[in-house]
Amino acid sequence: MLALVFWLSVLVVVHSYVLYPLSLVALDALRRARSDDALLQAGPERRALGGREPPSVSVLVAAHNEAACIEAKVKNTAELDYAPGKHELLVGSDGSTDATEALARKHEGPFVRVLSTPRGGKAAMLGRLAEHATGDLLVFTDANTVLGRGALLELARAFEDPDVGCVLGNLRLVGRGEAGRSEGAYWRYERLLKLWESRLGAGTGAAGGLYAIRRRLWRPLPSGTVVDDFLVSMRVLLAGEKVAFAPLALAEEDAPDAYADEFRRRARIAAGNWHALAQVTELLSPRRGLVAYALWSHKVLRWTTPAFLALALASSLVLAADGSGFYAALLAAQSALYASALLNSRGLKLPLSGLCRHFVEMNAALAVGAWRFFRGAQGVTWAPTARATR
Repeated sequence: MLALVFWLSVLVVVHSYVLYPLSLVALDALRRARSDDALLQAGPERRALGGREPPSVSVLVAAHNEAACIEAKVKNTAELDYAPGKHELLVGSDGSTDATEALARKHEGPFVRVLSTPRGGKAAMLGRLAEHATGDLLVFTDANTVLGRGALLELARAFEDPDVGCVLGNLRLVGRGEAGRSEGAYWRYERLLKLWESRLGAGTGAAGGLYAIRRRLWRPLPSGTVVDDFLVSMRVLLAGEKVAFAPLALAEEDAPDAYADEFRRRARIAAGNWHALAQVTELLSPRRGLVAYALWSHKVLRWTTPAFLALALASSLVLAADGSGFYAALLAAQSALYASALLNSRGLKLPLSGLCRHFVEMNAALAVGAWRFFRGAQGVTWAPTARATR
């Protein structure tokens, strides 16, 4: 029985991080083969010409104490390559105690509108901004996110598919310190998963740095919402529309350079993810096909990995104590992983120790976040994460 517990635990972790991505590659190759065959068998096709008027866009930014970057955000949004007069920026100051609101109001006019409310959390502020938005598309982005010049155009192009209700931007994390570089490398892996999922029609959670939905799909977020991006995109799936990924809709953020800052951010997001999932459990049904497969593999199993890591360690410890040399070797391998992470945190940089530390601390944060959610201890307000100045 203990051996079964051990191997099931290992299988869950390996599936989420390795087997699932490989299955997406295989399914995408099959999809491409079928598409190529259909193309060769098809008759002449008349392609519609481009040149249609682009949809109007409302860019929404919920900000709390973002004086250091809010003016740069206004400038960046104003300089995006989009049809003149077809996009607007709405900035919401969520109980800011610094100069965020005053600096944003310096730019108020036809293009920029500023709202201010007492501290209520990002979800509540996004709801206020959405109420005042006039665009056909709502684009959500963070104050510290730098959008590529063509980001809005690429998002809008993805909405030319009438079945698409949400589009994820291609957010890149740039790290300078070891913590930031590790997070940036992990995020490259996550972006690949989002691209493959999108190609298969199984796009799932958005990243708050850049994503968009059709305004008609917006619904106020429930109280207690911490991660608006995941819940908003999941609600689009519930409405029967697709979530797509736009790889050329580029955006960039600085990753936190301190492990402690990244840990706090991840724990908060982990708690919020469980709250959001509870709102959309219908998507976990096997009847949802690849969407359910992606949610279980990429989200639920990933979020429960800390429990399976603990089970694998405990079961191998008992099996090794019973005299099994095989399980003693597996126990030693796990111990080396955790020891390497610990030594890295103490300043000893061994080969691959940074990767080990990132993996261990990420799962520790997931465990803390889950504990906060089930205790009801996670608040809805947030504070900007410390990041290096560009």
